[in-house]
Amino acid sequence: MGRLLLPPRYSAEFVMAMIAMLLFGALDMIRGVVAPTLLHQFGLDFTALGLLLSASSSGYLISSFISGFLVDHWGLKVTLLVGNILLLIGVGGTIFSNGYLMLTLSFLLSGLGNGTMEIGANSIVPYVADEAQSRYFNVLHATYGIGATFSPLIAGFSLLAWKSWKLPYIGVLVVLVLILVFSLFLRFPSKELLSRQRHAVDKGQSVAALPAMGPVEVPEVQAVKVTSETTVRELVRRVSLYLLLTSITLYVIAEVGFSNWLPTLMHVARHMSTDAGAAYLTGFYFLYTIGRFAGSIFVHRVGSGRSVVISAAIAFFVTGFGLFLPGNWSYLLIMAGLFFGIIFPTISSMAAENYPQRTGTVLGFLFAGAGFGATLSSWIIGRASDVWGITVGFSVVLIGLFVTALTAGLFPMVRARERRHVKLL
Repeated sequence: MGRLLLPPRYSAEFVMAMIAMLLFGALDMIRGVVAPTLLHQFGLDFTALGLLLSASSSGYLISSFISGFLVDHWGLKVTLLVGNILLLIGVGGTIFSNGYLMLTLSFLLSGLGNGTMEIGANSIVPYVADEAQSRYFNVLHATYGIGATFSPLIAGFSLLAWKSWKLPYIGVLVVLVLILVFSLFLRFPSKELLSRQRHAVDKGQSVAALPAMGPVEVPEVQAVKVTSETTVRELVRRVSLYLLLTSITLYVIAEVGFSNWLPTLMHVARHMSTDAGAAYLTGFYFLYTIGRFAGSIFVHRVGSGRSVVISAAIAFFVTGFGLFLPGNWSYLLIMAGLFFGIIFPTISSMAAENYPQRTGTVLGFLFAGAGFGATLSSWIIGRASDVWGITVGFSVVLIGLFVTALTAGLFPMVRARERRHVKLL
């Protein structure tokens, strides 16, 4: 059993990466759980709360552009330590924040540290096992799902029992200090080994060091005969690329909006306690994690494009019914997680299947779009909630799901037309 979970090389370092991913999942969910309390304590409107929640995503987006450089030039260990220190400062600042500006800056630093550490944690996978990368990527990101599933309950309980939204962050701070101390004694792959590995693959093909927006599986697919995009210039002229970018950006707007605003929606619109709203978020991510693993069978049989369309469409209707129907129909918002979990990795798989010569480049574009969507999501929902109310504001999630289904449905037709007009491999 241990060998199924732990790789033959760098096992201790991989365990540390798993703990870090669990922590990332916890941090992402804690923000949503404490949001109703921050709304009242700091006297915020929904727009200001949305900007606050977006600060972390902004930091993550910035780190996605610089962390690859850090890995290449400083190595994994230094990159992880830099990310850890930034995250420590951000979480520490959150604990001692007594005003909106300081809290926003702390969230921004937390996002910078989170993104830097996450890229480092993902980058270790290609060096722990040669022929089972997909297994260890799945194991690594499953720990994110565990953190995302159980942290809302813990945060909700602390709010209920001790009336403190800062207590969960104190727990995170303790774990970060332990990670920092133990990381000093671990032996990560050297910068020279990273360099040799990087030059051993074709440019644009390696996806190992790309960041993960949530528990993302990096697909391993066989190359098929598709349109040749041997240069980035040729690639960016493909309409199909922009359909995928739109799909993943709007999907992430929907998912991040769900995780950041669901407890606030339950508190404001359904008059639930904060811990009850946290329980909804736990249920959503529990089914989300199940959907991620079960979806691998579903996607294999149905196909990537159809799977995204079907999953986004069902999530659209389930979320809509849960949002607008009264009473116990709210539980449908939890059920939506089962279908949300399938979408992001399947869009990544569509990219790998259709752009085998430029997979790394395309996934880099997609993850940048995902980071942009995550940054916009909370602000858009907050602004719409101030103008039309929290229920209508949360409907931005429905718009995201609808556009995701539409663009994913158009993608196969547009890609087929590109293949007909361009010389095949």
